[in-house]
Amino acid sequence: MHAPPSTPTTRVPPHGADRSVAHPVAARIGQTGWRTSLFPKDGRYLVPLKAAVRRAEGLAVGDQVTVRLVVDG
Repeated sequence: MHAPPSTPTTRVPPHGADRSVAHPVAARIGQTGWRTSLFPKDGRYLVPLKAAVRRAEGLAVGDQVTVRLVVDG
């Protein structure tokens, strides 16, 4: 499953939130949702992608996807 090219949209934790710690989120790619955390790194956030999600959505290394995130809090 390949997502069409798009402009990434990133919504970071609320103003004043500690950007040096992980932030819990609900994540979704296609029909597959899971709970994870955003991890700060070099001024950006990393989103772990579980192997079960990759399998369920038929993703391979190098695929571009749209990830929907809802930040808790």
